[in-house]
Amino acid sequence: MEGNPLSIILVKSDSKGDRLLFRYPYAAESHSGEANCKKRRNPYALTSTDDLLEPPRQTSNISHNQLTGFSDEVLSNLFAVKSDLCGNKFELKVNDVRFVGHPTLVSAGSVLINIQFAMRATASHAIVKCYYDLSRRLGVALRHEEKRCGYVTQETKAMVTAHDEAQHSPYSQILARSALARDLKTVYEELCLAGQVHLRVNNWIEVSFCLPHKLHPELDPDLLCIHALRPYYGLLLLVETGELVSGLSSDASPALIRLLQVYSPLKSFQTLAADADLVLNQVYQLARHLVYWAKATVIFPLCESNIYVVSPTAPLAVNSALVEEFSEKFPGSHLLSVLSEFSLPSSLSQRVSPLDNPQQHSQLVCMIIWMLQHRLLLQLHTYVHLMPTLAGIAKLGEDEELLGDDERVVHSPEEIALFSRLQRHFNGQHHLEEIMYLENVRRSQLLQLIDKFRGVIITRQSEDPMIANFFISKKLHS
Repeated sequence: MEGNPLSIILVKSDSKGDRLLFRYPYAAESHSGEANCKKRRNPYALTSTDDLLEPPRQTSNISHNQLTGFSDEVLSNLFAVKSDLCGNKFELKVNDVRFVGHPTLVSAGSVLINIQFAMRATASHAIVKCYYDLSRRLGVALRHEEKRCGYVTQETKAMVTAHDEAQHSPYSQILARSALARDLKTVYEELCLAGQVHLRVNNWIEVSFCLPHKLHPELDPDLLCIHALRPYYGLLLLVETGELVSGLSSDASPALIRLLQVYSPLKSFQTLAADADLVLNQVYQLARHLVYWAKATVIFPLCESNIYVVSPTAPLAVNSALVEEFSEKFPGSHLLSVLSEFSLPSSLSQRVSPLDNPQQHSQLVCMIIWMLQHRLLLQLHTYVHLMPTLAGIAKLGEDEELLGDDERVVHSPEEIALFSRLQRHFNGQHHLEEIMYLENVRRSQLLQLIDKFRGVIITRQSEDPMIANFFISKKLHS
């Protein structure tokens, strides 16, 4: 995958010289390095000159999604930069590999470390920027720990000793001796596995990082801006609330904890803000944070008038892993049977029988939430278009208001006034829920008005495009 790192490399530079301390993965490179050494043992070997007139061939330094072709000495020379480059972005492209890092002085004027990430040269600018940010965060954490307890000095000494003692590759021995090496290995593996890093350097400084392009590859990062949110939207957690709270760090925002305490997928952002005693903009910030970390998505709050239909991308195979997971979550129910009830657009109220007890109703709501979390259902909204007919135009009243073409329909002055006020929203760009919020009208009023003016109004059902953009995450695509 484009966002996965090819390697993570640690180089140090101090008064004793420059040295590559650790790289991961290292097994494949060790073998290729030994093979190259064997090839060069004959001092009398000559380089073929038959193809000197041909342009040089492009070589690759990627094999099985790992970095190859660079010896430790070469990497040390490349990344043991001078102190003038510290605190700045370091980027270097060699063949089909791009190296990105943030050289850091961990102690004043004496020890410089450089954590480099190798990735494909074709990686987007946004991905490169993310890896630079991660290198910077790791450098800042190590600088803090060096000042607090000499952590970097202790760890680099252990790595150097392993290098000096080893007759072959020292890296397995370094992993056994160095906590910092094990942390770097963890960083690499977590990036490849999930695109997230949760690390406590030296069991003290927490480093958290997210590669959004891997967590939700189809989500445009620009959509994570607060301006995309609306007060009538809501939040849907993709993990259990208790699991999310228990995973928060000790210095997590109190506002986030308060929001999670009052969380419900039935509440709008406006209601959540009031219940948590937070300003709306703060709720937007917290929601954006949760979406960024793929812990939540944005929805329209659940209510009985919501209309849902099976998603065209839903995995409907009988042997789908979701079928078994659903049966474990809701014993006695079958996923495909429940989904069949939404093969045509249906509202929650249509799925609820007056004979159902509260427990059955609650279970249906839980099933809807689960299916939304796994992107099995889409919510459809009703959009309104003003489409006056010739007959309707011919029946204009004294106020030039459109009255419709049905002579049996009588329009009261109040209805005409309401229609006049709302018709600017009847352009197919606003759905009923948005109109209700913007104009402070009830659904029953709006539906009655649409029915009364059906001669010049048509409706259609579609997703809210903004929510459709938010409703993507790694969990939903797994």
